[in-house]
Amino acid sequence: MAPEESKKYAHEIGKEFIRIQDEISITELKEGIHLSKNSKNITINYTDSKNYFAINWIGLDKTQYYIRLGYFLEFLQLNIIPSINSDTNVRLLKIDYDISTNLIYTLPLQLSSDPQVCIFKAQYITTTGQSYNLFPFIEDDFIRSDNFAANYGQIMNIYFSMDYILNEIESKKDDKGKISLYTILNSLCQGWNSSTGNYNSLEPVLEDTTIKLVDSVALPDRDDLLKELNAEASTETAFFDTFRYGTYSTGDKKDPNIPHAGFIRDLSFNTTVGSNLATMITIGATYKGYVVGEDATALSRMNAGLVDRFKETISFPETGSSEAEPPQTLEVKYQAAITSFNTYVDNLSRYEILKEAQDDYSSLQTQLLEYEQAYQVQIAFQDYITKDSTINQSSLPASANGGFLPFDLSLTMDGLSGMKIYQKFSADTNFLPTNYPESLEFIIKGITHTISDNQWITNIESFAIPKNPFAISGSLRSSGGYGSGGADNLTLLPEKYIISKDNNPFNLRPLRSLNQFNGSIGKKEGFNKGSSIGSFVVFDTLQNGIRAGMKNLSNYFTEYKRDTISKIINAYAPGGTPGQSSSRTSNYVNLITTYMKTNYDSSITADTKLTFNGAAETNQNNIKMFKILVKGILNQEGGLTSEVEKAINSFVISSLN
Repeated sequence: MAPEESKKYAHEIGKEFIRIQDEISITELKEGIHLSKNSKNITINYTDSKNYFAINWIGLDKTQYYIRLGYFLEFLQLNIIPSINSDTNVRLLKIDYDISTNLIYTLPLQLSSDPQVCIFKAQYITTTGQSYNLFPFIEDDFIRSDNFAANYGQIMNIYFSMDYILNEIESKKDDKGKISLYTILNSLCQGWNSSTGNYNSLEPVLEDTTIKLVDSVALPDRDDLLKELNAEASTETAFFDTFRYGTYSTGDKKDPNIPHAGFIRDLSFNTTVGSNLATMITIGATYKGYVVGEDATALSRMNAGLVDRFKETISFPETGSSEAEPPQTLEVKYQAAITSFNTYVDNLSRYEILKEAQDDYSSLQTQLLEYEQAYQVQIAFQDYITKDSTINQSSLPASANGGFLPFDLSLTMDGLSGMKIYQKFSADTNFLPTNYPESLEFIIKGITHTISDNQWITNIESFAIPKNPFAISGSLRSSGGYGSGGADNLTLLPEKYIISKDNNPFNLRPLRSLNQFNGSIGKKEGFNKGSSIGSFVVFDTLQNGIRAGMKNLSNYFTEYKRDTISKIINAYAPGGTPGQSSSRTSNYVNLITTYMKTNYDSSITADTKLTFNGAAETNQNNIKMFKILVKGILNQEGGLTSEVEKAINSFVISSLN
């Protein structure tokens, strides 16, 4: 027996992995996927459960076996954690592996830089317009964004490499050959954090007798999310009155005539200024208010109006001239990171791991996520200002990305139970600077209880995080006409978006460019079940709205070479878009294929190559195909009225110029 093989028999986890790998091997001929990429054979083997599978990556000298995190945690619960009094239903500890409630906030371009650690199912559209659907054979979606503006990852649908788990167990054993359950779970969390750019801070937390994997990055739609999971759930945060004794002030919900006092015995307020933050403050306060990877906009305004009489201006060596540099778009600033992502995701789509491309992406991954954050803040800020042109920018609340002095708040109070790690609360913060009370939330990071001298005293440690004052609206994976470029120049109009009223039967979103579709007169915010799903274009006439949608679809053929139903729909309505899930995208493809079978060609499939040459097209059969495809999409978007269908039938293709 080889040394590596013998290690697997040293513990129950290794034995389970051997069983799984044998099961996968047995089912290879029956359920394996065999793909040919670049004349190389790729084999993906998996069982019906989809809880584990194997990929023989191009570029690796061994097959990688993967196991779904939720399934692995369930195995630990049932086979590793001891029972109490031989009752298999009563465990010493419980592990929370529920798929629907274990969520983390993810960025649209988040991607594992090391498939030898973990992978997950996701869809991407690069700045070149290429659409990718990674690991489509996995039934369990990682991204969950239905009805929400932000993207959420379902932690339990991350797939970890079995080799990674075994290596972590072996390397972290103590001198007696033992390893704690916490160490195993923490290794999984750290593996996720490091391979996805350290955007998340996932860690195992013990609540009472239940272990949970919790991310300290706040969820933007937390309240709406709780309501969806449990309609009766309360989203009201607890309020601690920190220092007042008297009557309620005007405007409080409670009777202002009733005297009251809090039960907070003491509080401490400590700013946490580390070396990195000190550098950010120094540079951000003097030079353009922005440092790569940091949002120092609030800090740059701290000394607004003051002039250093000795250093009125500061010129940096890289300018090479006293003349002002032309502003760069975010895409130009982060071009290297974007290019590395485009190359790397293309390799992964072919199940190929090229070390050079992987190393490039890994080293630039943090920069890519900085680009995503900077772009979202840029767009959201512009929308925020557009909604109220009278806003004084210097009085904006603390920035959503850390543009304020962070601090820890410690409260000592009479004994109180029921609080848990990572729960939010609010407090009377009138002692803080004027803009802080409107822009902060507190997250509990530690709880201690002390019983002494017949007194029960509770102390909670918390850290302050900024509320997101903006609505997230757009990313590289947004659908319906987004391309590369900067911010759009459309005015945000009042009232909710209505497809028929706003002459946008295709539900087109603003282009990420100063150049917009003909007839664009603004944009409106759309909603799904009360939650924002981003902005949509408003057109002056229905004819211009129809032309824009057809022009957009024509570009898929002529510019981006998307020539199948599957490629078109995965770009037009990708999973991960606000209001769109990966499963709904698959259904969308099937519905359009059925529509084309009925109205165009009964032999057509989702992967049949279609031909259309845009405004130059003269072949009547190709034009017929294109118009039927347009009507099929409009039928799903809810915009195919009799008036719209008549306009499409009479549409002159050459006018797409």
